[in-house]
Amino acid sequence: MRRIFVIAILALAPAWGFCGANNSGSEVDASGSSVNITNTPSVIIEDEGGIPAEVDNSTHALQTIAYEHHEIHSGSHYEICGFVTNGVGDTTIFAVTTPDSAKWAHMTFSAIGTSQLELHVHEGATVTGGVSVVGMNNNRNSTNTSILAILQDPVPTVAGTLLPLSESSGKEGATPARANTLGFVDRSNEIILLQDSTYTFTFTSRGAANIISFCGKWYEHTDKD
Repeated sequence: MRRIFVIAILALAPAWGFCGANNSGSEVDASGSSVNITNTPSVIIEDEGGIPAEVDNSTHALQTIAYEHHEIHSGSHYEICGFVTNGVGDTTIFAVTTPDSAKWAHMTFSAIGTSQLELHVHEGATVTGGVSVVGMNNNRNSTNTSILAILQDPVPTVAGTLLPLSESSGKEGATPARANTLGFVDRSNEIILLQDSTYTFTFTSRGAANIISFCGKWYEHTDKD
């Protein structure tokens, strides 16, 4: 990952106020007149290799990407997505265990069903059994693997603490169109998982033949400060 340096070159500007710059490199004063300036303050943003940040040609806006997108490029962004078909009262459980380290998982998750759907999230759980699931690295050129240990459909032996993230959505038994029974739960604001802890994400169907599509996404990051 490249580090970014900001180099500020400051000099005394003339007494009048300036509002912007035109394409010729001269400044535009408050009255709209073009004035040539040689001692205008300027800022250069570049990485440790001397490569400068770029701006959009049309708007001159600084070109940036979201931090989550950056983590994909760095090979530190993962996801698990899939679907199941559950009957009334059936559950699908994912257990996520974090390591005892300062590298933390920043997670979002969502699920959508063709009928009513509930989600309960517990922290500090204990589970047994289950099938190991490996998160997919979204940078397919990276050999990095996730720090999380994930199990599908384990048996919780200690429930843990129910977090205020539980949701219920959809309308059970609505007919005739399944579009009227759609259940959707979503956590678009990331939750930073507690280190050295086990979470359970329990999806419960409240309708028959409920096709539930789920997706959990996360990146792994060590705080700078």
